Amino acid sequence: MYDVSTVFDNLMTYHLKDIPIVVIIGVTGALLGALYNFLMMKVLRVYNMINEYACSTHHQFAFLYISSSFSMFYN
Repeated sequence: MYDVSTVFDNLMTYHLKDIPIVVIIGVTGALLGALYNFLMMKVLRVYNMINEYACSTHHQFAFLYISSSFSMFYN
């Protein structure tokens, strides 16, 4: 793709056709990062709800065991 071992005498030049590709990669990365943050906030809300309303740690362990079993079963 690009030669990263260029010497300073032979500097790499960029062309106008490279800009849309870089912009698409940047926008895609930003959207995926936003989706990751959105899903992480949802997971943390559920986790905090479990910690606030659970009667004991045994219920928390049971919930985590059951939820992880289901997630492993459906993967």
